[in-house]
Amino acid sequence: MDLNFATIGLLLRKTIAEPRQAARDLMGLNLGLGPSWQAFALAVVMTVLVGQGLGMLLSSGAPEQTVIATPPGADGSQLNFSLTITPVMGAMILGLLLVFMVFCVHWIGRVFGGQGRFEDSLVVMAWHQFAMVVLQVAMVLLITLIPAMSGLAVTMILVANFILLSLFVTEIHGFSSLPKVFAMIIVSMLVVAFALSLVISIALVAAGVEVPNA
Repeated sequence: MDLNFATIGLLLRKTIAEPRQAARDLMGLNLGLGPSWQAFALAVVMTVLVGQGLGMLLSSGAPEQTVIATPPGADGSQLNFSLTITPVMGAMILGLLLVFMVFCVHWIGRVFGGQGRFEDSLVVMAWHQFAMVVLQVAMVLLITLIPAMSGLAVTMILVANFILLSLFVTEIHGFSSLPKVFAMIIVSMLVVAFALSLVISIALVAAGVEVPNA
């Protein structure tokens, strides 16, 4: 199978109608680690660019995002500080988290008895990220046309993300039990959440934020 616009369109249709077959087709490409990492990096860059573009479209502002936190001071007062997340920083954080997620899918899947190869996890997770970007763009278009659908659209994206990830992981590791896959994904998400908290802590320390002792 050659990757071109026609093939990508076909894979997108299969991702909606036959997700497991789409995963099999992707693994059947046998891209190897080098091309798989390139596809993964491209998916991360696309995610950041589309996210920044949609953010600017919806807010009509600059592409930078500012995270503001107010931890309590020793005297009960609030210490306001802000951390500006640039597109480059966002790409680095997202890339690290997604790479960590790929390793979680591979290693935790192995612990649960899976037989998937790392390069299969890499290329399928890259495609999963690309498919979610396409769905997010469709969601924004729907919300723009029908604002009242925003809550339903967000819920549909979250459900689609979980279902698609579950079916992809099932195919990567050859699982036959969806409950086992659900348990594996929950464990992976908990590990990623812990990693995210570490990344945020490191970023705050790097920004020079100091929280006084009580």
